[in-house]
Amino acid sequence: TKNGFALGDIVKEMNSTLKTFLPPGMLVAANLLEVSANGLDINWWGGGMPDGYIIDRHGEIKQRLPSAHMALGAMDSDEFEVNLVALTLEEGDKLFFFTDGVTEARNAEGHELGEEGLEALISTPSSNVIDMTREHVAKFTSGGGVGDDMSMLELTAPIRSRIEQQPGDPDYYDRRSPAQLNVYFGAKELRKVNLVGEVRRMLKGTLGS
Repeated sequence: TKNGFALGDIVKEMNSTLKTFLPPGMLVAANLLEVSANGLDINWWGGGMPDGYIIDRHGEIKQRLPSAHMALGAMDSDEFEVNLVALTLEEGDKLFFFTDGVTEARNAEGHELGEEGLEALISTPSSNVIDMTREHVAKFTSGGGVGDDMSMLELTAPIRSRIEQQPGDPDYYDRRSPAQLNVYFGAKELRKVNLVGEVRRMLKGTLGS
């Protein structure tokens, strides 16, 4: 990152901050990745999420990635453990993560897609696992519907940033994302503002504009 923090340090800080500011009963499930320059070596932290997958270029599931931690904000700093998992991908491998809205999608008879249904689906070779999964879930839930959010992440190795690189521009050396949002809440605002609600509102406006 720009400030030189490793993924483990970032995860600890995120957990500590969320534990402090999130309302009781609210947690943040997450998959966090630190990708090396070669796009193949990855450090991964998963908390509170369904199992992810490494899928090879032929559509075979090479490895299941079980989320070994509780969601962010669930544990105090002195109890929290990072324990990153080192992954090594081969060219053409895909990382696939998703929220439980995918596996909990129900058909008209009330049956869930489930892990077995999803694994059978993603084992079919496809250039775009997300599109294939979305289309299948749409057909599967005809008359049933998705009860929870359905978010997916697909990364193909070697993983590269899509940010246009411009050597010589100062931003080239410290930018790590297409956009940056800084939010400040003073003591007065914190006493009367629903912090989570305000952040959600701003993000919704930013991402939706």
